[in-house]
Amino acid sequence: MIFFDVDHTITRHSTGRRFVEAGYRMKQFPLRLLLHMPAFYVRYRLGFLTQADLSKEVGAIRGRTRFQLQAIAQEAVAYSMKHDLFQQALDTVHQLQAQGRQTAIATSSLDILVRPLAERLGMQAVIATELEFDHDVATGRAAGAPCIGLEKRRRVLALIAQRGLSPGDCGFYTDSINDLPVLEALGTAVAVNPDPRLRRVARARGWRIERFSR
Repeated sequence: MIFFDVDHTITRHSTGRRFVEAGYRMKQFPLRLLLHMPAFYVRYRLGFLTQADLSKEVGAIRGRTRFQLQAIAQEAVAYSMKHDLFQQALDTVHQLQAQGRQTAIATSSLDILVRPLAERLGMQAVIATELEFDHDVATGRAAGAPCIGLEKRRRVLALIAQRGLSPGDCGFYTDSINDLPVLEALGTAVAVNPDPRLRRVARARGWRIERFSR
């Protein structure tokens, strides 16, 4: 099974940003949430994003219904599919699938946002930060720990074991040093458009580095 991060790996822009932009246009999210996105993006690209940061972002959508969030996600994904996807990423996913390899998304983004993307790409599984709902209304909390770092590695390895696969036969494509625990746990590590810290690690360890730009 080959796993893919989403932001800056499959898409050139943040899916979270597209989600917030769509929610703002649909009058579901306040302007302050949109204005906060650049600072969140910088922390992500520098590799300093934490579970606390993700929990804060999840808290901002408290009170929205599952239906409202799914509608926002569908609009955001439709925009990303048209404007943001790297053709090289699509080609890679389709080539792997043609070879009979299972493909999956493993991201810190919200599951409600990336599941429609995974479905459109024909992927078999999604590992993401899951939202907690109470009677179909978002509580502002994640269901379990946000999916980043060691938690993402735990979920990836659990899915691999569930499918009866070996970590050594699996791989991960990502741009972020936040995903180093997953990269170290699998047999194939590919740094795509890597942030500066991941680029240094990838070069030192001889990992493949890909530049997706179109």
